[in-house]
Amino acid sequence: WSEKAGTVRGFARFADGSLAFVSSFEDEEATLLHIDAQGKVLSRWPWASVWEGFVRPRESPPVEVAPLADNHTLLALTTASSRDRAEGVAGVWTLDVVTGEKHQLLSAPRARSFAASPDGRSLWLAEDDGAEFVVRAIEVETKASKEVARLKGFASVANLKLSPSGRFLAFSGIRPRGSWDLFTLDLKGGELQRV
Repeated sequence: WSEKAGTVRGFARFADGSLAFVSSFEDEEATLLHIDAQGKVLSRWPWASVWEGFVRPRESPPVEVAPLADNHTLLALTTASSRDRAEGVAGVWTLDVVTGEKHQLLSAPRARSFAASPDGRSLWLAEDDGAEFVVRAIEVETKASKEVARLKGFASVANLKLSPSGRFLAFSGIRPRGSWDLFTLDLKGGELQRV
């Protein structure tokens, strides 16, 4: 892969040590790369072709990703413009980094961040309801959803991550006229704590 300076986003590390991420450079189209622990490219997909038909040309949806235990599937959260939300683009998708195939697991037009259990069976979404962020737990197979918490007073929430114990969600958040901080949310007791 290229050693030119660029931007990396949507970074995920699989259990086998391989990495998947989207890289973009000023003079090149964004690319989804899957590399092994030694840096050898295992697969490469032009990001626009992965999402062809889902976004306007020269745009790619902002994305957060989480690796699944099979070492080649990502869960990807796409957030999109209001027009794209109406067309069903925003949501959680599976994305196979070997074949480039994608499948929408669920539509989530208000989701701004997510976390996934290692097996991908449970998700936590931070949804913007216009007044505050609502954290929901979702069972992927049944689509059953349960409100976990309401995060009041945040202008934005990003980078949800589930703790190894499964008890806490960590995330970055910004309050109006504030700066980004790290927070934890206790999923059992509901306590929110600034780290």
